[in-house]
Amino acid sequence: MKDVRLALLGSALCVCLFPSAPGAQPLETEPVEGEILESEPVETAPLIIVTATRLDNPIVDVPAAVTVIEQSEIDERNLTLLEQALQGVPGVNLVRSGGLGQQTSLFLRGTNSNQTLVLFDRIPVQDPSTPNGAFDFGLDTLAGVGRVELVRGPGSTLYGNNAIGGVINIIPVVGGDNPVNVDAELAYGTEATLSATATARGTVGDFDYGLTFERFSTDGYNIVPADSPGNLGEDDGFQSTALTGRFEADLTETVRLDGVFRYRNSDTDIDNFGTDDPNFRLENEHIAWRLGGEVDWWDARMTARLDVGQSIYDRASLNEPDEFSPSAFPGTFDATTTFVNGQNAFDVGTIGPADDVRLLAGFDYRRESIDVDFFGELSDAQETVGYFGQVEATWWDRVTTMAQIRYEDAELFDEETTYRLGLSVDLDEIDSRVYAAVGTAFRAPTLAELFADGGNPNLQAETSFSWEIGFETDFDLFGRSDGITLAATYFNIQTDNLIVFDFEEEELSNIGKAESEGVEAAVTIRPIDALEGTLSWTYTDARNAITGERLERRPEHILAARVTVEPTEGLQITPEVLFVSEQSDFGDTTTPSYTLVGLSANYAFTDQAEVFVRFDNLFDEDYENPNGFVGRGFNALAGVRVSF
Repeated sequence: MKDVRLALLGSALCVCLFPSAPGAQPLETEPVEGEILESEPVETAPLIIVTATRLDNPIVDVPAAVTVIEQSEIDERNLTLLEQALQGVPGVNLVRSGGLGQQTSLFLRGTNSNQTLVLFDRIPVQDPSTPNGAFDFGLDTLAGVGRVELVRGPGSTLYGNNAIGGVINIIPVVGGDNPVNVDAELAYGTEATLSATATARGTVGDFDYGLTFERFSTDGYNIVPADSPGNLGEDDGFQSTALTGRFEADLTETVRLDGVFRYRNSDTDIDNFGTDDPNFRLENEHIAWRLGGEVDWWDARMTARLDVGQSIYDRASLNEPDEFSPSAFPGTFDATTTFVNGQNAFDVGTIGPADDVRLLAGFDYRRESIDVDFFGELSDAQETVGYFGQVEATWWDRVTTMAQIRYEDAELFDEETTYRLGLSVDLDEIDSRVYAAVGTAFRAPTLAELFADGGNPNLQAETSFSWEIGFETDFDLFGRSDGITLAATYFNIQTDNLIVFDFEEEELSNIGKAESEGVEAAVTIRPIDALEGTLSWTYTDARNAITGERLERRPEHILAARVTVEPTEGLQITPEVLFVSEQSDFGDTTTPSYTLVGLSANYAFTDQAEVFVRFDNLFDEDYENPNGFVGRGFNALAGVRVSF
């Protein structure tokens, strides 16, 4: 590999001399300035997101399908776990191989579970010590999360590795209306489930902060099917403790500093290949931190930003030989990702018919190292550095265009060049917009895929080409301009060089191909202010492009429905339904379809306090997802939430 450190030094120098985009932060909608008559509805500014372009953009101008889960929705639905918030999102299928806290994989738009990039406020949090580098969605709770931004479609041009299916960015809360704002929650439920959280946040002069403590524990349930000879009646528990902090500080009118820190420690009971094993468990410690700063130049038309940070995993599997398992299967898995990101933005302004022209350029440096001792030792590292650019412009006050490109220079695989082009057209006359995008992405081989037993040091990156087209439209019904909202997107993803095991060569090889196409559609109805209902449908046809067979764990249909009703002041009730059609699974098996019904309710008896309850799998449906792992039966959680 070329001298990465020299390239890094040169890129960092560029960041100090040229501009960069503002840092990612949740921005609530606010009233538009200006006089508002009493009889007029309050007009709100459009929702701003940052993940899709690394710049602050109104969501309506982004040429991509984006889902934003705000803290208000998390509280209204009484969600506790990250996987709960993502279940039912268009394009998403979640598969948990066990009980709470066990490996939970996300398949986005039919792509593999290791082809979606996950960020924690700009920090890449994939675990390099896992065999395929997939993020585990089963370990994180939602306390202190301000919002989750999910951008579907290729994201490698801005973020590099792993972003074939899309990018998920988890952003913690920061700041408040007062110097000290405290939010606390205590809940207890079935399976001896306990959830306790406390968040302190506020604004003191030019300093914003947020600090969250969270504790979650459950005795769990038995994940081994009742008809299995390995079912010994042993429940599989899970417990997690986490501390998250975030701050933003204006040092001067043009210089800002911000950072985030997260510590999480979890302990999960697991079983031994379909057989109950009371003393088999996994310990997982994760530390993530980032420190960033930005400087404005030329009346804030230019901004320079630099971020540094790490994501550190320390995992262990612990099992002593006993009557249930004669072998111990001990193992330790340590991994560290160190990164340096710089980006430069320039607000050009108007050029001919193009308004709001903005340029973005930057670099990402990343070093991944692992130290694994599990049926053999593996200790290795790799470095990559990527350079990216982006141009945005608005034409004729209605067409927003975006062009992105990236060059990735890697130490252990060939260089990759990716791009993404998109446009969004505002059809204000009919309260609609249409958008389209085309792009490429890649997923690099992990260190385990390169150097572990059965690995192949000659592996190259998996690559994809995808395109999508979609629309959103509001209908003036029920006396309001958005009485009904319709949205739909068609997508197509073709992936080459998939890393699969070649049984003839007895090693991993780039011989797989896949194609996934589908439709994401949703309708939202708002007949009165106190009632809103949404029905979403995802159709996915994901196949092995060589054999034509459907890919495992990609259901053809997923339907999600949710209704929010406020029958009286202070009371909110939200029923939810999730249907997942049958799906093929490994070993030439089929997972039957299932339907889960949930219900949550909140009652605020003061402005500062409310009680809540959430029921999941209300009718105690028997299901497995995936095969061999019993899904969670009826469960309930009730508690109190206060703020002051």
